Amino acid sequence: MAEPLRRAAAFLLLIASATIYPLLARPLPVPGDSEYLIDAWETDDGMPENSATAMVQTPDGYLWFGTFNGLVRFDGIKFTVFDPSNTPELPSAGIVNLHLDVSGRLWVSTMNGLAVRVGSKWVRYGPERGWTGNFVRTFSEHGGVICLTSFDGKVFRADNDRLMQLPMPPGENSGYAGHVDRTGRIWVAQNGFFGSWDGQRWATSALAGLVTNRFNWAGQARDGSLLV
Repeated sequence: MAEPLRRAAAFLLLIASATIYPLLARPLPVPGDSEYLIDAWETDDGMPENSATAMVQTPDGYLWFGTFNGLVRFDGIKFTVFDPSNTPELPSAGIVNLHLDVSGRLWVSTMNGLAVRVGSKWVRYGPERGWTGNFVRTFSEHGGVICLTSFDGKVFRADNDRLMQLPMPPGENSGYAGHVDRTGRIWVAQNGFFGSWDGQRWATSALAGLVTNRFNWAGQARDGSLLV
């Protein structure tokens, strides 16, 4: 399961390199004719490895990267690495996915479980808080509703400081792509099923026959609609 994530990781780090300069405190190189400046950071600069699995920016300006050797915080000059050796609440150093919710909480999915950073405090999410998946495939959020889907086919809704697992949707159950629409309704897509949770059951969409034919991925458009 980790190999597909690794193939996408280097691309994420390239995106970070191209967009990070407005945050940097160090002097910029002399610009050429290009409007944009690109730099790259690797293990020699303090990264735990030369690729990233996910990236978010918190309101205080820090960039956070997920890698398979730790969670990394970058202030434009220095990398700070968080792993189980210095942050016991992190279940694993292998970071799969990140999400920053509207309240400022940093959700961190690892190879062995889930943790959330609230301010400077870390909280581990295990079965006692409702997390029973392996690791998070997608995060989606709208109007205070947060949906998490796992690679082992489970769907969760965040409820304050706990997670509520919804009934298993129909389909192959090999990992759904989740989406929260503008009304707060949770949608999932996977081979064999495309539909939404109506509060009591999974309702199949009238478009399911088109969407589930060689389904690949789903994501949110800029206007909040669902792209499949």
